[in-house]
Amino acid sequence: MRRKTIVFLICIALLVSGTVSDVIGAEVKTEDTEYYAVIVGVADYQYVSDLSYTDDDAIDMYNTLLSYPNWKPTNIKLLIDSEATKANITAAINWMASMMDSDDIGLFFFSGHGTYSTDIYPYDETDGDDEYICPYDSLLYSYANDIRDDELDSLMTPINGTKIVILDTCFSGGFIKTDKNVTKTKPGVLKKEIKDDFAKDIDKAGFVVLTASDDWQYSYEDSYLENGVFTYYVVEGLSGFPGPADTNADGNISAEETYYYAMPLTVAYTYGDQIPQIYDGVTGDVTLVSIHPVEDHDLAVTALNVSRYAEPGETVAINATITNFGRGPENNVTVELLVNGSVVDSTILSLLSLESSIVYFSWSTTEGTYNISVYVHPVPNETYIANNMKSATIRITYAVKVLFDQTHDTDWIGSYSKWVADMEAAGYIVDELYHEPITASDLAGYDVFIIPQARDDYSSSEISVIQSWVNGGGGLCVIGDNCPSIYTDLTDFAGITWISGRYGGYTSDITPHPVTTGISTAYFGAPISELMVSSPAQDIIRDNYGSVMLAVSEVGAGRVVAIADEQCLDDWDIDEADNRVLGMNIIDWLAGPVGPKMIDLTTDKTEYQPGDVVMLTINITNPTNDTYRVYVELGIIWPTGDGITMFRSEGFYLTPGFSVERTMPMPIPDSFIVPSGSYEYWGELHDYYTDQLIARDTASFDVTRRSTTYAEIADLSSELTDVTYYITPK
Repeated sequence: MRRKTIVFLICIALLVSGTVSDVIGAEVKTEDTEYYAVIVGVADYQYVSDLSYTDDDAIDMYNTLLSYPNWKPTNIKLLIDSEATKANITAAINWMASMMDSDDIGLFFFSGHGTYSTDIYPYDETDGDDEYICPYDSLLYSYANDIRDDELDSLMTPINGTKIVILDTCFSGGFIKTDKNVTKTKPGVLKKEIKDDFAKDIDKAGFVVLTASDDWQYSYEDSYLENGVFTYYVVEGLSGFPGPADTNADGNISAEETYYYAMPLTVAYTYGDQIPQIYDGVTGDVTLVSIHPVEDHDLAVTALNVSRYAEPGETVAINATITNFGRGPENNVTVELLVNGSVVDSTILSLLSLESSIVYFSWSTTEGTYNISVYVHPVPNETYIANNMKSATIRITYAVKVLFDQTHDTDWIGSYSKWVADMEAAGYIVDELYHEPITASDLAGYDVFIIPQARDDYSSSEISVIQSWVNGGGGLCVIGDNCPSIYTDLTDFAGITWISGRYGGYTSDITPHPVTTGISTAYFGAPISELMVSSPAQDIIRDNYGSVMLAVSEVGAGRVVAIADEQCLDDWDIDEADNRVLGMNIIDWLAGPVGPKMIDLTTDKTEYQPGDVVMLTINITNPTNDTYRVYVELGIIWPTGDGITMFRSEGFYLTPGFSVERTMPMPIPDSFIVPSGSYEYWGELHDYYTDQLIARDTASFDVTRRSTTYAEIADLSSELTDVTYYITPK
């Protein structure tokens, strides 16, 4: 978990110190209530250390609000990263103030860094400190671009109506470099208990304030949740129409219900280290989201799911959720798929009031960047249409795909932000892996797998998966020096082992190799390990004492790079010597030419009905110079997660340049009720003699039919096991 601290508490005491004439009792919501929000998330800071998931916090909050009919996109200002400057946040709050009247509800949500410093005029802090939230342009040694509590007070207090404030802010004990946590504070500022908090002002009218922790505690964002812990449970409580936070089942979820849902879950997840707080200055509950219609006719695209990237010619699966927020049913609703503004597909559906339906489209094209939109046509007398379309961008490319391991207590990817930025600038696609154990499915489709200084052991099954993936053509980069035995387990199959060593520094003892092209000097700042190599590995950079700092190896169809010092590529040292060029050379060499997979599965469509026939195409190639004797296994995984192996082929030889393609009809039985959901065919190449996995690929598709019970799935096994094919080369 990434450590964050909430100290931005005192400012809310000032926020609620003004006089608000309209305090709405019982439930703060009327037929005329409008909802407005300013939602801010900053992870990528301009001048100070970055965070990981604070931008995701804001985006998730934004999308969740828009899944309810009481929220409109035209009533929300969303400011992410570089958009969230001090000037833009100020302007957005002023916009909200100009829109709201006495029966409206306004939300200010902020996730990012927070800090404090000595109280300045008007000298109103009993503990002697002002608190700040830190916009995108927050400065390292100045508070000029931060938003002080008194400034936020002057912006928020004059706003008419009822205000909800949700803060998931970050503060820590100084600008420090650690293995896992990158935090922001002003130089020399230490953790402290804030004495000037909300207690004196909780009886003031007009504000409900939710904070992620108590005033003396740290707050956390978590790599597994990919959110701040508190925001994660806030969003979870609101998700589901209505979400589980609707404890009184009235179709409305109040700010108070949201807090009482998220608070115990946050406490449990952090083992009591983080206790969210609520400060309620409003009589009655304040509605945050409501399922109750506010328009006679209101159709909306409430979700759009499409991959961020795909390869040319690959079938792209697109699905969107269409919701009828109107008071009555709607028939003959037209939904269109648009690509770069042109209609490429459409469908018709009918929806009851408050009913949602998922529509499925598929599409393929050539290389390029495309805007994908799903548009639901307005029905007669539908006046509000700002929510009738959702869009996303997809990149169709043969680009190299890089996966950063964020399991096994590895270094945080944010510590390598410059290296990652270089990869993305070169057109590479960089993703992160957050769950374990690592499986073949996790690595399928990626060209490079980076393990940045792991501190927890990998299981034997994980090591087997990684080694098989490398043998099948993957590029593995293992970085680090703290735990030599862990790295040896990962790379000894490639002839590279790790032992303790303590030299490093600048070096020009470099062997010519594609990885060292253009490298005259490299810098290894603080290695505590060195490398030992044996065939087929090669040492290509050594320090001035002859200790191996970087080694490479080619194994099967894949490649391995081992680096004895993680600092050479992290943000602290990557600009030393020629390290920045070295970092890109490593990725370029590991990826190699983008070529065919050893096994490749595709289906003719992405959506089927029971009784359809899936045309499954399997392509097997050998792009290496080695000869293998192999067999093929093919199986299916059902929506429940269960599945079967449908067949195993006879053994055959894969000689260099071998290629065979087979298209096989795979009927979906219609003699029983097939469960709706996502299915996945998987295909594997195994060594005929050892059963070791050499390569794996999957092909997913959806079957649309009513939900069914687990018991009904049992018949699927007996029918599919009767379908047997054998692949043998001509």
